[in-house]
Amino acid sequence: MTHGKNQIVMIMTNTTQLKGSQNTTGFNAIEAEYMQKLQQEENMKLVFASPRGGECRMSPRSKEEAERDPNLKEFIENNHVCECLKNTKRISELNSEEIFAVVLIGGHGCLIDFPQSNELPQLLQNVWYQNRGIIGAIGQGSIALLNMKSDKGQPFLKSRRITCMSNEEEKSLKEEVPYYVEEKLESVGARVETQSPFKPNVIVEEERLISGQNPQSSHEFSQRMYEMIKRHNKM
Repeated sequence: MTHGKNQIVMIMTNTTQLKGSQNTTGFNAIEAEYMQKLQQEENMKLVFASPRGGECRMSPRSKEEAERDPNLKEFIENNHVCECLKNTKRISELNSEEIFAVVLIGGHGCLIDFPQSNELPQLLQNVWYQNRGIIGAIGQGSIALLNMKSDKGQPFLKSRRITCMSNEEEKSLKEEVPYYVEEKLESVGARVETQSPFKPNVIVEEERLISGQNPQSSHEFSQRMYEMIKRHNKM
């Protein structure tokens, strides 16, 4: 790890309502909980961030699922985590020079504010190209890479392998969404690789880009992310 870069930033949505929908949304609690393990990495600091800063809320559906799992329930009831979720850092306030890895958490809310953020793609470009850092995205969180550019000004995802919540999975949830992430990523030339609905699927590209298809991929995704950070931390 390059000296001075000791932050792992977990970015979540501020959006709690989709236009035209009566359902409350937010970030996926299951995906976020598993990333808590990254706090165990020596000398690494986990920072909670969002496009607007301030409070981020769990989607009701994912919160209900998390409450049924004792390990996940511990995350929801953790006082420190609750305080961090009420006071996330605004992306524009982050110092990219201190960031070693970024984790992009899914949930339908991020379909709105991740692509609308001008600061998010710039942050990701700085971490990837200047810091030689790691980027992880899970579920709908992969949409954050849509507007990211390569060092030649082309879409970052062009010809790169990645996964995300599939069209089939989104349709089966029967929730109103403004678009499908899979289609958006394919539109910029990404090689989107999805597996059977709601089965674990994790893709690693270039040893520094890791993506998980859905919440069911959370455990494997966090394990692979953790191992990748440990490996690069020793370099």
